[in-house]
Amino acid sequence: PNGVEIINSNINNSPKDRSIIHLISIGSLTKKKDYNFLIDSISCMDKVLLDRIKILILGDGPEKRSLRNKICHLKLEKIFCFKGNVDDVNPYLSDSDLFILTSKAEGMSNALLEALASGLPAICSDVGNNSELILGKVPKNMQFNYSSNIQSCGFIYGKGNNEEFIKTLEHFINLDIAERKAL
Repeated sequence: PNGVEIINSNINNSPKDRSIIHLISIGSLTKKKDYNFLIDSISCMDKVLLDRIKILILGDGPEKRSLRNKICHLKLEKIFCFKGNVDDVNPYLSDSDLFILTSKAEGMSNALLEALASGLPAICSDVGNNSELILGKVPKNMQFNYSSNIQSCGFIYGKGNNEEFIKTLEHFINLDIAERKAL
């Protein structure tokens, strides 16, 4: 099982009351993480909503050049920012409003665990253990006592379903501060 260190002094993820919503994604820039899906989906969103988001991507990999080229071609440079690999993701998570994971395949994502441990809600593809982590579902093969008060900490969309992802992201963008805080 995966685990993450929680350093409370670095975490301050109460929703921020600001006009620009800061999204973050962490992972290797590979086909498996499907950042092309994220870019394509963002390019289909309403311009008014695009003016309300910034997306920070932490990580590096073989797809970096083609992803940057695609972003430039689609004129999305004002929305996306690549930071590369960082030693400590906590300050970036702390400054974010939503974590995004668009992977085509996952086991139990360390990046998702870190985001959730920092208090961030997430939008994730329905692969691997994402739905269990986001929706609080316990796999049928696991028998143990747990609180019935398990609450959702984000949203799941069908892998590769641009329309569902866009609707989910637009829904989050349109939440008021109190509704975001409830996640």
